[in-house]
Amino acid sequence: MVCAGRHDFVVNAELAAKWCEDVRAPCKQLVWFDDAGHVVMTEEPGKFLVPLLRYAQPLAERGR
Repeated sequence: MVCAGRHDFVVNAELAAKWCEDVRAPCKQLVWFDDAGHVVMTEEPGKFLVPLLRYAQPLAERGR
């Protein structure tokens, strides 16, 4: 799972999307945060929790 902020001045949004598109993995997800920059987890902590529970938690539970 890649979480990216639309207002990130460190990582270009278009390049991040292209990179994620090119990644070959059995499971992948690009999650955009429209009101965040580079540090999504501190800029939008409540919204950051949602994709963690939706996408990352099921993978973690399968790995137990």
